[in-house]
Amino acid sequence: MRGAFLSLLLATAQLVSGFQIHGHHGMAFRRLDPLVSPGQVSSHIHAAVGSSSFSAELNTEKLVNSKCSNFETQQDKSSYWTSPPMQRHANGSWSALPLTYQMLRDKPITIYPDNFRMMIGSAKGTTNSRTNDWISYQCTSYIPQGDVWGQPQFYTGWKRLPTMDCTIVKMAFTFPYCWDGVNVDSSNHRSHVEYPQGDKCPSTHPVQIPALTLEFEFYAEGVNWEDIYLSCGSASGYAGHADFFFGWVNQGAALKEAMADPTCLDSEGILDLYSDSERCRAMNKYVDLEAMTACQDDIQNDIPLEEVGLQRPIPALPGCNPLFDDPGLPTEKPSCAKAPPTPLIGTPSRLFTLWNHIPNEPPVGFAVHDAKQLPSAYDNNKRAARPQSGTIFLCTGQNWNGYTDNWPWKSGVCKTLTGQLLGNIGSAGPNTGICTFFA
Repeated sequence: MRGAFLSLLLATAQLVSGFQIHGHHGMAFRRLDPLVSPGQVSSHIHAAVGSSSFSAELNTEKLVNSKCSNFETQQDKSSYWTSPPMQRHANGSWSALPLTYQMLRDKPITIYPDNFRMMIGSAKGTTNSRTNDWISYQCTSYIPQGDVWGQPQFYTGWKRLPTMDCTIVKMAFTFPYCWDGVNVDSSNHRSHVEYPQGDKCPSTHPVQIPALTLEFEFYAEGVNWEDIYLSCGSASGYAGHADFFFGWVNQGAALKEAMADPTCLDSEGILDLYSDSERCRAMNKYVDLEAMTACQDDIQNDIPLEEVGLQRPIPALPGCNPLFDDPGLPTEKPSCAKAPPTPLIGTPSRLFTLWNHIPNEPPVGFAVHDAKQLPSAYDNNKRAARPQSGTIFLCTGQNWNGYTDNWPWKSGVCKTLTGQLLGNIGSAGPNTGICTFFA
């Protein structure tokens, strides 16, 4: 994922002014959804930003105690995620589109309580059955001027994925900001919040909370618009959806302070924090660009062991996600005739790759990869003739010392390590040939 940015909008009910909090990069891109599918592999890929601890199960304490946030203020360690657009290639394989990110917020407000969460949109939404949530798309195109990009052209107001080629595709999600004042969640993750009626919150949801607008931007230069689908299989984009889990440090004290700072409300529009250090000092004092840039995913035990199209194209969208809702496709999301296998979720395994440099010769080496750092695209010419079976010896100590396990392997099969070998390989290799040692 590419750089990301988050904007928090402090505004009137019309959401016309406020301040932005930028981010630097996407945090996670994997098949997890701690709101809809806690503790399990989710039905489709999500792109997540914010806390470095995005995982299968979340609570505010876990988020607040995460190592860092990829936003310019380390006070916001909330998690935010969406179903991202994916590119379909001519041969039927799929790749992820690079991500950027933005978020906005509102006043006067009551700060979110601990463990507050919500979602909008539906992964099964269609042209005929989409929600009334405030979701939109924007297409940004740059007119080339010689060898450089020229001025951007913005095409706004899309309710579906744009039907035109774009340099950047933006997905914007404005969450309800009227709360029932009691529940931090509800069975459908949305009934405890509601949109305002005019400029007032309804009597059933009288408490105004921050008006949160997430803006995810995906880099689509050179990609035909007809080849872009959401990770849940939606061709129209009406199945767009997004989730939020509160994780501000000290129960949102910095956010509350900013809400009370009149300079954080910019009458001319949304204020970039670091571009004007004299205004919105309540939030500007927390800007830490070095921490934002350095922040990396710190999850080690909640990663579905599968490829998701980041390092190389994948043969299909992960999960059961057939394409739907566009001309020539089913109008509703269909089921799968045969459910695809669900990947393991847990501590990243080591992935072993045997290779040969000379076709039709036995393997002369092997590689070991963490599941979260999958190997790059294979060289098919060199790998086509590799043996289909063999034995790999694994030891906890270097130079074949310590606990030993023999693994009969088959081509294309990975071993999930358990017991004494879990995260503790000192040496490994085939029954003949080269061996490589790991500290």
